[in-house]
Amino acid sequence: MIHPVLRPQIDFLCADSLGLSWKKHLDAFGYGVYALTDSAYLKRLYTTTDTFTIIRRNQYPQRVFAVEPILSTGIPAARSIAFEVGLQGVQCFYRTFFYNLQDGNVLDLVLELSAPVYTDSIYYEWIGAGGQLLRVVGAEKTGSFFEYHFQVKDIPQGTSYWRARIRLRSGAMVYTDIISVLTSGQRKILFYPNPANRETALSWVLQQGTPASSRLQLFDMGGRKMADYPELPPAINLRGLTKGYYIYKLLGSNGGLIETGKILLQ
Repeated sequence: MIHPVLRPQIDFLCADSLGLSWKKHLDAFGYGVYALTDSAYLKRLYTTTDTFTIIRRNQYPQRVFAVEPILSTGIPAARSIAFEVGLQGVQCFYRTFFYNLQDGNVLDLVLELSAPVYTDSIYYEWIGAGGQLLRVVGAEKTGSFFEYHFQVKDIPQGTSYWRARIRLRSGAMVYTDIISVLTSGQRKILFYPNPANRETALSWVLQQGTPASSRLQLFDMGGRKMADYPELPPAINLRGLTKGYYIYKLLGSNGGLIETGKILLQ
């Protein structure tokens, strides 16, 4: 009977250890774990009777591994393809942490675990620019699913920072990378920098769902129209304007007022 070649997967890749697992080979009573060491050939590191193994990085710092079934006759079966652990898209108990911005600036945080069997729960954290914890915005128990979502409806305007904290069944905590999100918050449009400088173009970000074809008008404090854009430009040139406050009006395609606010030009 011909068996398919093993396809080991990386369960986690942490600074101190990495986890490998694979499907059981029906005729195997053990498995040899191989690594590319100081030669051009794979070398057997050890054998195991399990279908998973945890490799301590201080003992085996290699980056390329393979697994070979050992049959009951003692003869090895076909070895798996060798793979580089850093190229498999796996981090420390998770694959990726990212976001989707939905209409109304609802922030959908998405965490994809690499091995749910090791995890207990997830905490979603709002982080300050200096890396300090501002607030835990949500938590949930993990199950057998790989992908988890959490929605934040009151996201602040400007740049905010987010991460997920994964609690393992062992009680240890693992943190994802921090991601940054630039939004207009609860406003329809955010201009930045504000206060603005005449020598620097003024950028903007719209609330998700607000059309970029919206019309923009700028007025001085006396009500005089200073600029009128049929559609939002990529950036707004402020040269030629005097210092002071300006009123902006964001209008829909039908001319209806969407939002108004102030810009300070220094």
